[in-house]
Amino acid sequence: MIAPDRPAGEDFFEVFEEEINRSGLPVGLEIVYPYIPPRVMPDGGMNPSPEVAQGLAAAIRDGYVNGFREMVIACNTLQLWVPEAVGLLPEEMADVQIYTSIEAVRAEYIDPQVRPLWLGTTPIVRAVSDDFPTLLTLERQDLQDLSQEIIWRVKAVTGADFQNAPEEVRIDAKAENILREKVEKLVTQLGSLPVKQFIMGCTELSLALARYIDEEDRPDLEKIELIDPTVILARKVI
Repeated sequence: MIAPDRPAGEDFFEVFEEEINRSGLPVGLEIVYPYIPPRVMPDGGMNPSPEVAQGLAAAIRDGYVNGFREMVIACNTLQLWVPEAVGLLPEEMADVQIYTSIEAVRAEYIDPQVRPLWLGTTPIVRAVSDDFPTLLTLERQDLQDLSQEIIWRVKAVTGADFQNAPEEVRIDAKAENILREKVEKLVTQLGSLPVKQFIMGCTELSLALARYIDEEDRPDLEKIELIDPTVILARKVI
């Protein structure tokens, strides 16, 4: 398992372990935390630096050298760089199998007419908008911007890298009271949408909803169904 951010990676790993234990199968799992540059730019675009794909390719090569032939990318946004990273690998590594939540969820919801709405960073939301409903396809740029801000703020309060957040977010990014207000606003707004099923396509969003929802806001959360793509991916891999 390759994770660029430790807090989200630990959560990803925990979900996988739970599914492995539930299956009763003798599946081994290890996680590494290589340095990979931030994936999202301040304007919500993908980081154009080749260092992202290069860093991912280096992590895959290291895993391969250490005997691993099946790998999971524990960051939904980083999965967008998998094709480019694979293209950087030598031919003798052609047998490596890389699993992504994007493909797992797409296989789980074959009928595009009944697919849940995908929540996540702006780059991944843009990337999946042809296959899944998103806040952008609903023309809710305001909620997409709010989601991306929450992701940056969760990175900040959990000690992950948030250097690419816009300056106006970085100023008070570690203020948990502000994060709580943002999360409460997002949950209320999601409950008012015509869609009621949501893919939590970014681990930071799952962490935000788990840790920053007060009891009085629980009724709003209960109006919607949150689907963890990590669970779907783990079951596909196992």
